[in-house]
Amino acid sequence: MACYVRLDDDLEELDIIQSPPPSPTPLAVVELPLAEPFVGLNRRFVPRVRTRFTAESTTGLQLGGLDLSAGGMLCVADELIWPGNRLDLILTLDDDLIVNARVRVLEIVALHGQMAMRMCFEQIAPGARARIATWMMPRWASPKSVA
Repeated sequence: MACYVRLDDDLEELDIIQSPPPSPTPLAVVELPLAEPFVGLNRRFVPRVRTRFTAESTTGLQLGGLDLSAGGMLCVADELIWPGNRLDLILTLDDDLIVNARVRVLEIVALHGQMAMRMCFEQIAPGARARIATWMMPRWASPKSVA
């Protein structure tokens, strides 16, 4: 025996999709959670910069940063981490800017004869994306940077 419900033409009474209540303090663009990775030629919508920095995992793995954005980074290490794995990192951008973040390895890529890991930030301290973006600003103007 089939069971069904007849829907009237008056769909206004169906309150299927409910919007979440507005946030009392809106998030800045750099604080918004990133969507799933884009597919296609231009998957980046957060500016990035080629720059050197260091990172260390909580297990002691040392990483050398090659590329950084408010959404993630590209790093090299003596030991590559397989895509899909997560790491808790301490990023040292300057003596006065240290950022704690949980990252997920997205892919392993070949870059100038070495293997590098592309990572995205999954958990990062409130305001850290904005601090990273502020740190990156003077480096965007550098001829060696990539936007």
